[in-house]
Amino acid sequence: MQRLCAVRLSRQVCTRDKSSIKVYADTGCRISYPEVQTIAERANQTGKHPIEIVDVLTRSYNSELHGGLTRKDAMLEFHVRTESGEIIKNVDAILFLYKHVG
Repeated sequence: MQRLCAVRLSRQVCTRDKSSIKVYADTGCRISYPEVQTIAERANQTGKHPIEIVDVLTRSYNSELHGGLTRKDAMLEFHVRTESGEIIKNVDAILFLYKHVG
């Protein structure tokens, strides 16, 4: 299956479960997932706010538990939810993660 990357900048706020930074990812993607894993590990090693990777392809994924972010939308664009509940996408999300880990 071919994977596509979209680059659109936008932000929204999710009011549910603001306890951690969440990266919504396809854990089977050989391009983006290793990078996301490295960033999450670095955050944990440096004592930064932990990053949780949410696999959007699992059967148990429930969009209602993730601010309405559907599996389809998560696969079309890269999404991160900050610890304050803000949803950021694509380039903004990648920049946020890199700034977070230093």
